Amino acid sequence: MTQRLPLIPTLFFIVILCGLGTWQLQRLEWKKGILASIEEAQKAEPIDLNAQYLRNFTINDYQRVTVLGRFDHAHEFYMPSRVYKGDVGFHIVTPLTTPMGQTYLINRGWVPNAQELPATRAAGQIAGEVQITGIARLPHKPTRWQPPNDIPRNRWYGYDLTLMYLGAEIKTDALQFYIEADDTSNPGGLPIGGVTRLEIPNNHLQYALTWYSLAVLIGLIFAVNRFKRTA
Repeated sequence: MTQRLPLIPTLFFIVILCGLGTWQLQRLEWKKGILASIEEAQKAEPIDLNAQYLRNFTINDYQRVTVLGRFDHAHEFYMPSRVYKGDVGFHIVTPLTTPMGQTYLINRGWVPNAQELPATRAAGQIAGEVQITGIARLPHKPTRWQPPNDIPRNRWYGYDLTLMYLGAEIKTDALQFYIEADDTSNPGGLPIGGVTRLEIPNNHLQYALTWYSLAVLIGLIFAVNRFKRTA
């Protein structure tokens, strides 16, 4: 004898699945907004941070910027477990101070694990003034899977700009953004810039259809079960 499916639990699961589908549609619109803002920011001319010094202006996430200054290689930060073309290494984040005294944190790019130490990539430790063009990024809140920053070992799994400014003995106020340098080649080939991910996956429509399809499937199974019980 076919066991009768209970009505209330079945309706509960259908409502939950429909709710998940609707949530994914909301995420879809949110992601479209992000992708549109990224596309718009990449079309704009870079903001000259030297020219904007001491002016009131807003930096948006993924805004293109350019800045002239000198690197403080003595205060590099190391971000481990970063992958480039299948190889694991570090992102090198270096303070850069402008002639006006403002300091920005620059993600110069990727180096392999074997060349973490500056002495192994001395050619890339640029002296003198350098013009950096890149993309301004706003720090994101750490995820539950992100390890805590290991400050004594100088291992940073996420950006904490206040602590990084403090660790680098930077006297100016910590800014609310950092800069990811573009893929302009550095002397000696390292670090390899251009680490910004501009192609962000947008699979929320597929996820929404999956949840809605499961809700319909459960509804059909329930209807067939009730039909057989009454036949």
